[in-house]
Amino acid sequence: MMDIWKYSDTGMNLRDYFAAAALTGLLANSYNDAINKPLSLATRLDIAEMAYAQADVMLLERERTTAASSEAKEKT
Repeated sequence: MMDIWKYSDTGMNLRDYFAAAALTGLLANSYNDAINKPLSLATRLDIAEMAYAQADVMLLERERTTAASSEAKEKT
């Protein structure tokens, strides 16, 4: 069994926050086109992996737009 208190003192990082937001959306939908099956047939691990995969994409996009914004400011 997983130790639920293992991470209690470390808090959430931005990746965890984004994954939690993605998880909310995933659980609100009954069908997931990315895996072409009802989400009810996905395992809990599948759903967690999807949430963190989305969080990783969100972090990459955040980096990209931050870099683009910095470059634009330097040109002005």
